[in-house]
Amino acid sequence: MNVILEAQNVVFAYENEDVEARNAVENVSLSIERGSFVAILGQNGSGKSTLAKLFNGILLPLEGKILVDGMDTTHEDQLINIRKRVGMVFQNPDNQLVATVVEEDVAFAPENLGVPTNEIRLRVDKALDVVGMREYAHHAPHQLSGGQKQRVAIAGILAMGPECIIFDESTAMLDPRGREEIMETIRHLNRVEQKTIVLITHYMEEAALADRVVVIHDGTIRLDGKPEEVFRHQNELYSIGLSLPQATDLIARLEESGLYPELQGKTALTEEEAAVLLESILK
Repeated sequence: MNVILEAQNVVFAYENEDVEARNAVENVSLSIERGSFVAILGQNGSGKSTLAKLFNGILLPLEGKILVDGMDTTHEDQLINIRKRVGMVFQNPDNQLVATVVEEDVAFAPENLGVPTNEIRLRVDKALDVVGMREYAHHAPHQLSGGQKQRVAIAGILAMGPECIIFDESTAMLDPRGREEIMETIRHLNRVEQKTIVLITHYMEEAALADRVVVIHDGTIRLDGKPEEVFRHQNELYSIGLSLPQATDLIARLEESGLYPELQGKTALTEEEAAVLLESILK
């Protein structure tokens, strides 16, 4: 197994008095394979964003270890290499945009890493091509839509050349069209650019697009498996305040009704899959 991210019995707690006394992450062990697309799903306060920041070295574990491509995040001399391996896209793109021109913003991180100028030019153009924003290279970021800003933020991370990108609630502030744009970009990064993707989300439909879903609640991992396996545990998901993707919920309700015995053991993760399945039994 070619592991790029690994948590070994990790414990983390915030010192802030406003945060509940419990640990934000409690004895979590988790391995993420290179090239995979993993969604970490949970409600607000579940510990999923804390885990994301631990994987990027923004936070350090109180107990246990976080390894990035074998490098321990507690070793300060490894942090630059760790950040080169693992990029992070946050919820609010405005917090990641620092320049007044799109291409300058994308060039900011590699410039700070000391990348040669001619290499930066190539990286910026490639990154903007990948996220579909090349035509906006000379625009001002503040004139862009939310989804476009987030794609520029992703391009800025791509220009650093990471093997893994963590998206921490990166669609939460976007409208449905913006969310769709970013999810299309994420799938392209994984399938075409071969990037390892870790998607932190509370949107069921987003998690359904991943290869693997990890459900975290009260700082512990409750479920871990393929989306179709995880979403079969609907009672457990409901008990921790989560639901099912709409398509999955529809098929589950129809199966429970007993009106369509052909649906026994069947499921659908997307609207398209549900439409195909229903069409097959209603012919």
